[in-house]
Amino acid sequence: MDATCFGGIAARHRLVVRLGLVDRINDDLELVKVHLPYHESDHVLNLIYNVACGGTRLEDIERLWHDTASMNALGADLIPDLTTDPGSSRPGPGSIGSAHTAAPQ
Repeated sequence: MDATCFGGIAARHRLVVRLGLVDRINDDLELVKVHLPYHESDHVLNLIYNVACGGTRLEDIERLWHDTASMNALGADLIPDLTTDPGSSRPGPGSIGSAHTAAPQ
C-alpha cells in the first residue's frame, strides 16, 4: 500500500470524473489544438490538484509528478524525466495525461 502526503487526491479525482467535469472542461474550453497526448482537462486539473495539495507555485506541480503514491492514486504512470532518460519519448496511454480515463472506481 502506498501512502502520500497529498491525501484525498484520489477521492477528489473520482468526484471530478463522476460529475462529468473532465468532459465538460474538454468540451467547453479550447486551449490546445492537438490533443496528443493531453487534453484541456489535463492542464486545468493539473493546476487545480496542485492548489488542492498545497501548491502555491507552478513549480510545485513537479512534487505531484514525482510522488509515486499520488500518481498511483490517480491511476497514472510516472512520466520519465527526459533529462535523465534520453531514450524515453513523450508519455502515451496510462500517463498522467490520461489519468482521467484511468481513475480508480
